[in-house]
Amino acid sequence: GIGMEVTALQLFALLRAALWKEEVDVSLFKGAVDWKAVSALAFRQTVLGLLYEGIMQLPQEYRPERALILKLHSWCVQTVQRHHLLNEVWKEIAGRLEGEQIHCVLLKGQGLAANYPEPLRRACGDIDLYVGSENYPRVCRLLADWGMLTEEASETMQHLHLTYRSVTLEIHRITGVMYHWRINRAFRAWSDALLQGPDCRTMEVGGKTVYLPPVRFDALFIFYHLHRHLLTGGVGLRQFCDCMMFLHAYAGEVDRSLLEKDLNEMGLMRGWQIMGYLVVNYLEMPKEEFPFYADDKDVRESAGVMLELVLRNGNFGFFNPVREGRPEGYLSGKLHSLKVTVHHLRQMSRLFPKEVWAYWTFYLWRGVTHAATDWLKKKSAG
Repeated sequence: GIGMEVTALQLFALLRAALWKEEVDVSLFKGAVDWKAVSALAFRQTVLGLLYEGIMQLPQEYRPERALILKLHSWCVQTVQRHHLLNEVWKEIAGRLEGEQIHCVLLKGQGLAANYPEPLRRACGDIDLYVGSENYPRVCRLLADWGMLTEEASETMQHLHLTYRSVTLEIHRITGVMYHWRINRAFRAWSDALLQGPDCRTMEVGGKTVYLPPVRFDALFIFYHLHRHLLTGGVGLRQFCDCMMFLHAYAGEVDRSLLEKDLNEMGLMRGWQIMGYLVVNYLEMPKEEFPFYADDKDVRESAGVMLELVLRNGNFGFFNPVREGRPEGYLSGKLHSLKVTVHHLRQMSRLFPKEVWAYWTFYLWRGVTHAATDWLKKKSAG
């Protein structure tokens, strides 16, 4: 509806002001502003810190009531504390692993915050550390020896998931999965070569040198992460801001010919151009800083569809209305999540028919193997 559009336009205006440190276009804030709706949208898109900065750039008479400003301010204070805690834990784990001659690289997260004008206001979540498949079993054993593997630790095909000092840690054997087997193999080899190679960037955290991925890796990976979550359930505007701020910060260092080769090899070029259209036209990223910017009819229309899905579903699709009301019971629960997936993929296939087909076959194959293993476990136990 129209209300949604005004709210979204207001949020975009505040995000631009925060990200580029420029004056807010006040024409959107004349008259009654539904600040509750604006902040609810910012919350769903995980950009509350940017909303706060944008609001503080509004002239006094256009700002929301003090209660909301205080609420946002206290959220920012908590985020700053969270950043410090994450950095502490990152430093500790990296130091312990280094003591065992294990090289670990931080994926996304704190490394991306550094590209923002106010790094400590970027919402932060967990710590993703890549150790590679060779070191992975040893790292798991060490974490067990250090008493960090509690009951709730779990493993997926990509990583080990645990909580330590109230921070979620994901120890990555591989950086991610592509749903087409051939591209997946290429992606894995590409990731391992770059993350274990000499081009990793370093960053100082509390007097300790820690590792971040090379520029070439991040230029593609931050977008890959956005693209994968978009395909499998949704992303928030924060992910778009992450990509944009990275490309802005490293505008002079991104090797365009390598990036072009990487995007084409991984089948990501079209999605990349759709994202480019969004960040240039809605968040005012300088066009010349976005490699392979395209403005054809297909890209424009797809960007409209993508934006609609992002605004409606929010970060990781947590706010997708279809997700509500998962029933109790093993099978009915499974069927419900199948329904949610089918609904989401139907929307996505308007954008990425090939990728959706690859994901769908992957999803079904995984679902069938999981169900079979569960059944065998029950049978052998019973």
